Amino acid sequence: MIKIAIVENSPEDANELNKNLEKYSQEYGVKFECSSFVNGIIFLKDYKPEYDIVFMDIDMPHMDGLEAASKLREIDEKVVLIFITNLAQYAIKGYSVNAFDFVAKPVSYYHFSTMLKRAIIKCNYEKKTEITINTPRKIVKIDLLGIIYIEVSNHRLSYFTDSGEYECWGSLKNVENDFLSNGFGRANSSCLVNLRRVQELHGGEVKLDNGKTIYLSRGQKKDFCQQFAQFTFGENN
Repeated sequence: MIKIAIVENSPEDANELNKNLEKYSQEYGVKFECSSFVNGIIFLKDYKPEYDIVFMDIDMPHMDGLEAASKLREIDEKVVLIFITNLAQYAIKGYSVNAFDFVAKPVSYYHFSTMLKRAIIKCNYEKKTEITINTPRKIVKIDLLGIIYIEVSNHRLSYFTDSGEYECWGSLKNVENDFLSNGFGRANSSCLVNLRRVQELHGGEVKLDNGKTIYLSRGQKKDFCQQFAQFTFGENN
């Protein structure tokens, strides 16, 4: 179930979005739970980070979509944000609030469905998933989103997380399939990186949000960059 918020002051445009979502649901079997709001003020009042995707009109009275999106990001950094607009010249400003994409009015179903497919891939990466690590002293459950990177040395796996480092016996080969399908990329023969935690990707260097720099091997560089592009944009570049 994908939870969607539509923030749109035009009933006709909101209805058109709902029709496109219904068509997509019928074609691909994806279930949506949609809530509609007529402006950003109502949407943000008592907001809780429970949505997967937010469609936000830019041209709204009282509070425009860019201002509403800026306030949204103060309380929800992860929701996939998509602007709806007939003001394409303002869409570029969406990057300042980490907008995923924008939909131009009038909405074309072909372009809408292509973008929505990418958005669903993106929001699925953000689902909370717990993993269990059997350390020598205790069994620990960790939110996968809180793992920054995983490194192996001498048959010992080290999980570097927001709550500290955890070690256990193992190999990357035995665990990598689960992580690669959940938003991680292989940087080199001894390291898996959480793509959510990549702050900067430049040449063969990956800078993580904890200040750590991981170096890409020559053999993994192309695949890692493709994995990062798919995670970030929902498609291979």
